[in-house]
Amino acid sequence: MVTVWIFLPGLQVKLGHEAHIERNELVEIFFRGLEEEFAMDKKRGIVYEVLKIVEKNEFKYLMLKRASEIPNPPFDQFLENFIHGNKRRYKVNMSNTIDAIFNKTVEQFLSPRSPSLPLFAEVQDGRLVARYAMQNEINTDILDYWRDEEEQLRIGYLANPARLAWMAKQPAGQQEMYVFSFTHLQNEKVYFYSASTVELMLKPNLRHAYLGFGSRKVSWRVFKLTMSSMSADQAHSPLSIPDTVSNKVKHLNQAPCARLMGKLKKLRFIVHVTDITSETGQRTITSIGLVATT
Repeated sequence: MVTVWIFLPGLQVKLGHEAHIERNELVEIFFRGLEEEFAMDKKRGIVYEVLKIVEKNEFKYLMLKRASEIPNPPFDQFLENFIHGNKRRYKVNMSNTIDAIFNKTVEQFLSPRSPSLPLFAEVQDGRLVARYAMQNEINTDILDYWRDEEEQLRIGYLANPARLAWMAKQPAGQQEMYVFSFTHLQNEKVYFYSASTVELMLKPNLRHAYLGFGSRKVSWRVFKLTMSSMSADQAHSPLSIPDTVSNKVKHLNQAPCARLMGKLKKLRFIVHVTDITSETGQRTITSIGLVATT
């Protein structure tokens, strides 16, 4: 085990990929390199809680937090003095701070202006179901397209359980599909029709009829769905700066409330929906039909 960085509330360590450790597990850390400077108990280590595990290459990186229920004031005092006395000798690790800045940039700049619509999928009764959508001022057209005559949102017709399950089974980096859709208004009711490339390639007779008819409709749309896995742990990326620096830092380091985390823990995937409809492509589809490989 190698210590990557250390500060009073916690530390990050690097382990071999074969190590078996779970989130929220309590672990004892023995600081062998500090035993000459501090009288460590050789039978008892300092207890930490595993907050996060990141796998990279052949290593596992563990984000650890001191277990508040098992305090060790003498060690805390020693560690504070040790860090203060050696801060000029060691490089300050800013990885968590950089990650937090990147996440905040995405949250405040990119997300509100992205034309793609993120859908968050969870497992319900053994099926993947689109549970939440993150709307902004740019992607609202996608949601509006999937509203029926009663203003009910029907985007679940697009990201239905069968399509979500198909994408989830694909290799990482290849979890995507294209869906062709149009609407039909009859008796003041809106009917939604959609078919993916995968579905259409399995039914060649239906494919030509569907594309030939649908692509002539004013409501014709082509959507790209891209899936990626997610974890509730990603909702909290604290700075490497301790809470004691300022109230602002303490606020930024706070984890989401328990109620929100309870909802996030059920989510497994993010599906980005992008409208890639092209008038030129529409005319091409009308004339030659769909050509695709899966």
